[in-house]
Amino acid sequence: MSEVPIGRDPVGLDGPSALVVDEPRNALYVALSYPAVYTGAHVHEGSPLGAIEKISLDDLRVLGEIDVDVDPRAMALSDDGASLVVTHFFEQGLADALESPEDVEFARGRAVRIDPQAFADPSGANPPKTRACVGSSGFSLSRPDGARAMVACYGEDALAVVPLDEPEGEATRFPVGDAPGFPGAPVYGPTAAVLSPDGTRMAMPCALSGDVRIVEVADGSLAGTPLPSVGIPGTPVYSSDGARLLVPESNPGALVEIDLATRAELSRTSIAASECSRPLELSHAGAGRLLLRCGDGALLLLDAADLSVVTRAFLGAPASAAARLTPGGAR
Repeated sequence: MSEVPIGRDPVGLDGPSALVVDEPRNALYVALSYPAVYTGAHVHEGSPLGAIEKISLDDLRVLGEIDVDVDPRAMALSDDGASLVVTHFFEQGLADALESPEDVEFARGRAVRIDPQAFADPSGANPPKTRACVGSSGFSLSRPDGARAMVACYGEDALAVVPLDEPEGEATRFPVGDAPGFPGAPVYGPTAAVLSPDGTRMAMPCALSGDVRIVEVADGSLAGTPLPSVGIPGTPVYSSDGARLLVPESNPGALVEIDLATRAELSRTSIAASECSRPLELSHAGAGRLLLRCGDGALLLLDAADLSVVTRAFLGAPASAAARLTPGGAR
C-alpha cells in the first residue's frame, strides 16, 4: 500500500470525506471538506466551501474540480454514470434548526447533482441544488438514472426523497418512527439509507435508537417493527436476492446477519477491537468480497461467504469514507 496526497492544500485539513470510483470511465471522485475557520479566540468565521475533485485512475492527476456547499458528507454515481450526486451534512444546521425553527429550511443541507462532463470546464458549472434535510447523511439513488436521492436525515429523524430531475422540485420527508424529535434534536438518528436490490425498500440504521428500520420507498411507511441492535448499527448491505441484511455493529463489534422475512438473527460474527475498533460501514467490493470500514482507520476486505478477513489495511487515521466501486448508493 502506498500513500498519495489528496486535496488542494497539502498541509491543511481538507478531507477527503467521500470517495467514488468510476471504473468504466477511469475516474475517481473525491469530496473535500474543510473545518471551521477561527481568526482569533472564539471568533468563528464559518467554514469554507467544499469541493469535488475528479482524478484520473491512471496516474492520480487532477482532471478538474467543482465547488459545492459546506461539509459534503456523502456521494454517489448513478448507475448510468451520467449523474454524480453529493449531499451535505452541514453540522451547524442542527444548532440553527433548534435556535430558529421557523427558518428550518435554511438549516437543511442541499443535494447537488453534477454532470461528470462538467469537470472538463468547471468555470461554467452551476449544478442544480435541492434542500434535502437537517443533517443530510448517507443516501441511495434511484436506478438507473439517479433521478431521485433517498437521503437519511440524521437531524430530522426522516427519510427525504429528493427529486433531482426537477429544477424547482422540493424534497418529501417521511418520519422513520412514530415519535421523531424536533429538527436539530433527533431521537432516532438515521445515518444511512441503503436501497434494496429490487428498489422497493430502504434499510436505515439509526445510531441513537440503536436499531435498523426498513422503510417502503413508495410511501415512506415502516415495513414492520425496527430490527434491534445489540451495539450501534452501521451501514449494512443486502444479500443479492434482498432476503437478508448484514449489519455491522460497534460497541461491541460484530457483523450480524438478519433474515428479513422472519426478522430472525441468523448469525453474529464478533469483530475483535484490535482488528476493527468500530465497525461502521459495509459495502460490496467485487465478486465474493465485502469491504468493512472501521472508525480507527482500518479497512478490512472480507470473504462474503464466511466473513473471514482476506486482508487488512490501516490508513493511520480514522477513515472518513470507503471508496465505492459500484454506483448507485452512498454512505
